[in-house]
Amino acid sequence: MIDSFLYLPDYPIGHIIAYQIKDRMKKARNLGSEFERMAMYGRVAPDLWMEHTTGSTISSQALLTGTEKALDKLARIE
Repeated sequence: MIDSFLYLPDYPIGHIIAYQIKDRMKKARNLGSEFERMAMYGRVAPDLWMEHTTGSTISSQALLTGTEKALDKLARIE
């Protein structure tokens, strides 16, 4: 980590992207065709790819929405 310090900022962005993709895949009717649709878009800028595949640009909003849902669910349990 000390030697490759420029690598560290990639972690939060990677987690945000992974969460947005996971959220989109949960809503898919056919997992295979949804994955194929996402994978075939091609080599473009990350924000453009995310907008095409998930419907929104790279944003922490999906994480915030997921957190809100989890807290609501937890509040109902207690």
